[in-house]
Amino acid sequence: MPALRENALTKVASKTGVSLNTTVKTSLFIVPTGKTFVATHVLVRNVSGPAPAADADFGIGAAANDFRASVQFDNLAATGDGVMVTPYDGGASTPVPGKVETYAAGDDFGIKVGTVVAVTVDVDVFGWLF
Repeated sequence: MPALRENALTKVASKTGVSLNTTVKTSLFIVPTGKTFVATHVLVRNVSGPAPAADADFGIGAAANDFRASVQFDNLAATGDGVMVTPYDGGASTPVPGKVETYAAGDDFGIKVGTVVAVTVDVDVFGWLF
């Protein structure tokens, strides 16, 4: 599996039961020693209940918002729903391509909830290592 993570766009991490009821950053993937990581998208899925009022940031550092900030979970309206998060800003009147972020060895890619809701989700992180 490690070779595939360096030769294909693939799921690099999966975390179940991530709480959207805390504003503390939750670690999803730590870039391995000697590697650089390019994140392409994140799947937030299998919500335990409706969570359309929740929002979160994704990325590294304390704010965890360099990959994508202020993601609104409007489409997590029913148990089992899911959404795909990309760096693309689809909400702009003139769509803007998202900036590709690269992360160094040891960087801690995670989720930081802004507006909490008492539910859990499963989160998959996709990209590749080089």
